[in-house]
Amino acid sequence: MRRFAKKGLTDKQFEQLEEVLNRQKLEINKENPLEFLVIEQQVHYLLSAFCGREYAWEVFRTIDSDLLRLNYLQFTTFNYRIDMSSLTSWEHVQVEGRLLLDNLRRKDAEAASLICANHFNTILWNAGTLRDIYPQFFSGQA
Repeated sequence: MRRFAKKGLTDKQFEQLEEVLNRQKLEINKENPLEFLVIEQQVHYLLSAFCGREYAWEVFRTIDSDLLRLNYLQFTTFNYRIDMSSLTSWEHVQVEGRLLLDNLRRKDAEAASLICANHFNTILWNAGTLRDIYPQFFSGQA
């Protein structure tokens, strides 16, 4: 991601990501977690392809069902506002996507890398809590 961010987005790449993020924003209003997740996967795929890491994308897809389950549980469990100024889980992902797009456009490699790391770490941070809430969706092995 750092090398890609330093190079920056082409106009066509920017437009492709912008289009996917716009479709994702429409799904927030429909509150359809499955379609939202499909579109989120498209963002991940485009970034992998733009970085020339299609192979990494294919390897990543082998564990995708576990990640999709975690994402689905996360979006359906934590998709609420704590107070009037907070974001829902879906809105948070949308803001991350917009920030990433902006930082890629500006060629800010450090910020883009941090946004990506935070995006994936959030899933991992919530995994333990989700396991406690929904033990039926996880294996009994520690």
